[in-house]
Amino acid sequence: MKGLKIFGDYLFEYLIISILLILSFALIIPFIPMLIGVVSYFRRKFDARMLKDIFVPIKDNIKIIIKFTFLELILVIVSGLNIYYINTNPESMNHIVLLLSYVGLILALLFIVHAPVIILNMNVNLKQLIFNSVVLIFGGIKNSLYTIALLLVFIISIAYVPYMLFMLIYFIPIILQRFPYNNLIKFKAIKLGKTVEELTKQEDQDDYLDEYGYVNHSE
Repeated sequence: MKGLKIFGDYLFEYLIISILLILSFALIIPFIPMLIGVVSYFRRKFDARMLKDIFVPIKDNIKIIIKFTFLELILVIVSGLNIYYINTNPESMNHIVLLLSYVGLILALLFIVHAPVIILNMNVNLKQLIFNSVVLIFGGIKNSLYTIALLLVFIISIAYVPYMLFMLIYFIPIILQRFPYNNLIKFKAIKLGKTVEELTKQEDQDDYLDEYGYVNHSE
């Protein structure tokens, strides 16, 4: 019976998180705030997770989240439209614009990989967020490549089989929490002159002492 209850709890969480992400994705603009909130939610152990773990960090970081959301929308929409137009109108081919558009999409992917953990763990403005999103790659190139590869698999999967969105979207914030956070810990450990183990232990203690289940680690 205990195993059945645990399975039911996981299934309930899977459905609730998937519904929240799909609804926000359908509305477009709320998707990134919701994604960041769910990344925060997955920072907690399963038994300690509560729905407020999604919405408290969104409220606490709303200004930078709004700025980041519009930056992502601009990069994706402008770059995507340029690529679509140039590829469907070969007579209007502009190699420089096409190259810049692909660079814009790559930057958008890079930012969405690292921005959630930066926003949740650092007190940054938009310029610092962009800079740290690039720098964080060097906290662990392998982790960044894993994350980007998994996201590309997800994007390609839903491009060919759209209903896969409903099955896989739950796992996106888990990926964005795990690998980029490992990069952040490694990078902060180097900067603070500590080992990863020491810093991880300190982070766990901070999380335990925070009555709201949310810690905004400032740099």
